[in-house]
Amino acid sequence: MMKSVFKTAALSCLNEHHDGPLKNYYNFLVHKKSRAPFQARHAVARKIAAFTLGTLKSGKEFDFKGKETKLNYKVF
Repeated sequence: MMKSVFKTAALSCLNEHHDGPLKNYYNFLVHKKSRAPFQARHAVARKIAAFTLGTLKSGKEFDFKGKETKLNYKVF
Protein backbone atom coordinates (compact mmCIF):
# COMPACT_ATOMS: atom_id res chain seq x y z
CA MET A 1 0.00 0.00 0.00
CA MET A 2 2.67 2.54 0.99
CA LYS A 3 4.78 1.50 -1.99
CA SER A 4 2.14 2.81 -4.38
CA VAL A 5 1.84 6.06 -2.40
CA PHE A 6 5.55 6.83 -2.77
CA LYS A 7 5.62 5.76 -6.43
CA THR A 8 2.65 8.02 -7.18
CA ALA A 9 4.33 10.90 -5.35
CA ALA A 10 7.46 10.33 -7.43
CA LEU A 11 5.44 10.40 -10.64
CA SER A 12 3.84 13.64 -9.52
CA CYS A 13 7.28 15.19 -8.91
CA LEU A 14 8.41 14.14 -12.37
CA ASN A 15 5.46 15.75 -14.14
CA GLU A 16 6.57 17.82 -17.13
CA HIS A 17 4.97 20.95 -15.65
CA HIS A 18 6.81 20.59 -12.35
CA ASP A 19 10.44 21.61 -11.94
CA GLY A 20 12.34 20.99 -8.75
CA PRO A 21 15.23 19.22 -7.05
CA LEU A 22 13.68 15.76 -7.27
CA LYS A 23 13.16 16.13 -11.01
CA ASN A 24 16.77 17.29 -11.32
CA TYR A 25 17.83 14.19 -9.37
CA TYR A 26 15.81 11.99 -11.75
CA ASN A 27 17.36 13.65 -14.82
CA PHE A 28 20.81 13.26 -13.30
CA LEU A 29 20.26 9.53 -12.79
CA VAL A 30 18.87 8.98 -16.28
CA HIS A 31 21.24 11.15 -18.30
CA LYS A 32 24.51 11.18 -16.35
CA LYS A 33 24.39 7.83 -14.57
CA SER A 34 22.67 6.02 -17.48
CA ARG A 35 20.02 4.46 -15.27
CA ALA A 36 16.84 3.11 -16.78
CA PRO A 37 13.87 5.46 -16.28
CA PHE A 38 12.05 2.97 -14.03
CA GLN A 39 15.14 2.66 -11.81
CA ALA A 40 15.41 6.44 -11.55
CA ARG A 41 11.70 6.71 -10.66
CA HIS A 42 12.20 4.13 -7.92
CA ALA A 43 15.20 6.08 -6.62
CA VAL A 44 13.08 9.24 -6.41
CA ALA A 45 10.36 7.28 -4.59
CA ARG A 46 12.97 5.98 -2.11
CA LYS A 47 14.22 9.55 -1.57
CA ILE A 48 10.66 10.69 -0.79
CA ALA A 49 10.25 7.73 1.58
CA ALA A 50 13.49 8.67 3.35
CA PHE A 51 12.30 12.27 3.77
CA THR A 52 8.98 10.99 5.13
CA LEU A 53 10.62 8.63 7.62
CA GLY A 54 12.98 11.34 8.84
CA THR A 55 10.12 13.76 9.31
CA LEU A 56 8.02 11.22 11.21
CA LYS A 57 10.92 10.21 13.46
CA SER A 58 11.98 13.75 14.30
CA GLY A 59 8.48 15.11 14.78
CA LYS A 60 9.56 18.39 13.19
CA GLU A 61 7.93 20.12 10.27
CA PHE A 62 9.56 19.21 6.94
CA ASP A 63 11.66 21.96 5.39
CA PHE A 64 12.85 21.25 1.86
CA LYS A 65 15.25 24.20 1.82
CA GLY A 66 17.91 22.27 3.70
CA LYS A 67 17.57 19.34 1.30
CA GLU A 68 18.05 21.37 -1.88
CA THR A 69 21.82 21.48 -1.50
CA LYS A 70 21.98 17.69 -1.23
CA LEU A 71 19.85 17.33 -4.36
CA ASN A 72 21.58 19.98 -6.45
CA TYR A 73 22.30 17.89 -9.54
CA LYS A 74 23.05 19.63 -12.81
CA VAL A 75 22.39 17.62 -15.94
CA PHE A 76 22.71 19.94 -18.90
